[in-house]
Amino acid sequence: MDRPNPQRVLNGAASQLDRWRERPQPGRVQVDGRNLSEILAFSAEYGALVNFFDLEDQPDGDWTPLFASDPTIALAMLAGLDVDAWDTRLQRLQALLREAGGAEARAKAARRILALLLRALRVLDRARENPGAAGTGIARTVRHEAAGGIGRPLRALARHLAATRPDQGLRLESAGLSEAWGLAGAAAEGREAGASFSRGWFDRLQALLAELAAALGALLRRLSAEARRLLPASMESDGHAPQAALYIAFARLFGHAQDAVNRFPARLLDFYYSAVLRQVSRAAEGDRLFLAFTPEDGTPVASVPKGTLFPAGTDAAGDSIDFATERALAVYPAPLAALRTLTVAEATVAGMPMPAGLLAGRVTLADKPPLLSGPFPPFGGAAPGTEGPLVTAPATLGFAVAGPVLMLTGGERKVDLLLTVAPASLDALMPALTAIGDAAGGVAPLDVLAQVLAQGFAYSYSTAGGWVPVRDPVVAAPAEGTVFTLGFTLDAGAEPLVAMATQPAAKTAVPPADPASVPTMDLPTVQASLEQAPVTVTGTTAAVPVPPYALLSGLALSGLEVRVDVTDLAQLGLATPTGDADPAKPFAPFGAPPTQHGAVEIAAPELFVKTLSSLSLALTWYGLPQTTTGFKGYYQGYVVDLEGNTVPDDDPLFTNRTFRAAIDVVNPGLWTLGPQEEAPYLFRTSADAVPEPDKPVLPDTAFTGLPVVPAAPP
Repeated sequence: MDRPNPQRVLNGAASQLDRWRERPQPGRVQVDGRNLSEILAFSAEYGALVNFFDLEDQPDGDWTPLFASDPTIALAMLAGLDVDAWDTRLQRLQALLREAGGAEARAKAARRILALLLRALRVLDRARENPGAAGTGIARTVRHEAAGGIGRPLRALARHLAATRPDQGLRLESAGLSEAWGLAGAAAEGREAGASFSRGWFDRLQALLAELAAALGALLRRLSAEARRLLPASMESDGHAPQAALYIAFARLFGHAQDAVNRFPARLLDFYYSAVLRQVSRAAEGDRLFLAFTPEDGTPVASVPKGTLFPAGTDAAGDSIDFATERALAVYPAPLAALRTLTVAEATVAGMPMPAGLLAGRVTLADKPPLLSGPFPPFGGAAPGTEGPLVTAPATLGFAVAGPVLMLTGGERKVDLLLTVAPASLDALMPALTAIGDAAGGVAPLDVLAQVLAQGFAYSYSTAGGWVPVRDPVVAAPAEGTVFTLGFTLDAGAEPLVAMATQPAAKTAVPPADPASVPTMDLPTVQASLEQAPVTVTGTTAAVPVPPYALLSGLALSGLEVRVDVTDLAQLGLATPTGDADPAKPFAPFGAPPTQHGAVEIAAPELFVKTLSSLSLALTWYGLPQTTTGFKGYYQGYVVDLEGNTVPDDDPLFTNRTFRAAIDVVNPGLWTLGPQEEAPYLFRTSADAVPEPDKPVLPDTAFTGLPVVPAAPP
């Protein structure tokens, strides 16, 4: 498998390497994010671009001294240094120097490092030469460091570079630093010693640059913090040159304009949420609790008026916390309202006496004597119907399975409940299953039980606001063992399988007749209600009526497993480096323009609450190159790398194998992705995961067999 092409394209595109990878917050996104120190330092930096000219119309100095000679501007140049960014850039340049091949490439990288170091040293020179009253301590520190401290590695570097030719641009004695650093003497010593422009010479140069960079970075952090502390007092001091005083006043006034323009992101969000989405903040609501009251013995009724206060301690400030009743309440002794009975009905199935069902009876009592309107069988009726005050009906029986794993909001969804029957209970039931199977014409005993499980329950699942019947459930008997599989499939048009408390209610949902009978309102649920009417076990020669309760009442389960399979997962949330994206429309997954380390985030509420056994990700591309050689032909005009070198035709910058993307999980739940040998290719030229470098690109990419491994949820 080919390795990714290490060459980079030389272009003017913006880099996101130093940008925040998290989703932007309004306070973090600023139109003009410069602070006061940076704006003050800008005057000296911009002054270097404005030249004076002599009588022969030749450049003769610039405007830098007009501003940098002011102690406040000199302090601001030091205070405004972004030392972290400086250090990051320096580390990248040092890496380029280590990887450079050839003397000229190494010299070019060394010149870039020296330019970055010299810029910081010139800032220190300005702070030393123009300390003012506030900056005398900084000036003293710089003089001390010039004599020792960073002066020693700087002079060692100057001695090492003195052996180079002036036209190579590597000498420090002509870099414009003050005499305080002693670079002229060090360079003279270096020229006397001599040197060869060899690999060993460059290795020594790398060590000297690293030593100076470490010492200079530590000094800059310390002095920059001190300069930020001293800058306010320096700005208020007297004695500023007119041009510096005017610019300082302008910078402070300019801060008001900055504040106004930097409020734009927050104003944009406020407009979007309030004017476009019309979202409003909810009013505060008081806490609520429930109290139970018991009347004293002998008290026929006790009343609690509306607004009665009940103390509940004090808050953190010591103020009393009181709860008030929302309505008046009358408390009575609880009277006996009804009597209930349970009866097991009997039936003969395939010549065997068996329990046929469970009957529930209710006797409603009067409010005052006589409580009973007539006699009734105290142990329940033998059949559904009415006997005196006793009303008998089939009892409500069944089971329910609930859990986050059942959250299935859309797409084509398949649910399997794996019911493990305890072997002992199945053995006890085997004579009845065999007799029923023989009577039906040779149906296997386990197939008899599978038919009863499929027909003997009314299956339904929870959706927002109620239940939805399950159509065509299938029960498969085990080829071996005792695990029966109860399964059903929901197509893409079926209502979501979600918690019943979800809002708004689904149009086709059937509200529960008694909300108290719902196992849970807060979790997705699959419910099986036992049908007590006989079902038909069908064989090759006969159909045998069997009351489901006759077989299922003796059945015991020793295990339960839930498996789900989803195709076209719904409610996907997509976020790209440029913001949220709609998966139904074309979007740029890695930003526009795409950048290295740009990422598309895929979030789905139901995805991480399950323990996955497999995961596949499919992408359909929009606007792919139509060339017969794919990306190789599309980018055939890109022939210059980052070093300005023209690449040969047989080693192009871009092919179909150039683009890769790492796939990982952020904040995993019950699963995550295991290690992968290398990042997969983004594009395909065939079913193979490795594309041909110069073939037409297919519109679809499938990442299959992703290494799913269990994880401990946070």
